[in-house]
Amino acid sequence: MAPPAPAPAPVHHHHYYPAPPAQPDRPPRFSVSRLSPVRNGAALVAGLTLLPVSGKVFHICGDEPGVMMAALAVAGLLELRSNPHDRVRSWLVRVLTCNLLASSVVTPAGLYLYGYLATGVWS
Repeated sequence: MAPPAPAPAPVHHHHYYPAPPAQPDRPPRFSVSRLSPVRNGAALVAGLTLLPVSGKVFHICGDEPGVMMAALAVAGLLELRSNPHDRVRSWLVRVLTCNLLASSVVTPAGLYLYGYLATGVWS
């Protein structure tokens, strides 16, 4: 009888592929470094100045919490879609957001909305 054949030696294939070209990383959508206290403070002051106007608009709409909910949803979507490079438009969106957030605290429509969210009872 012949001796058993030796086991084949493992074969390693080394493939060297060139690294993919480096692509610049996109900046994050939100960055704290891009927040400007002066611009946001001015937007807050402008939003609070317009508070009587928005209160009358919500009163004309019947102080419905659904109107406030829709307005806050629109403001949130506009905040997400605002382009930070278009400084005037993004500032106006921030004014609207500040106005609606302040309105949701002091107008009957906002208080009804928070009551609905807390109790689940639509008044």
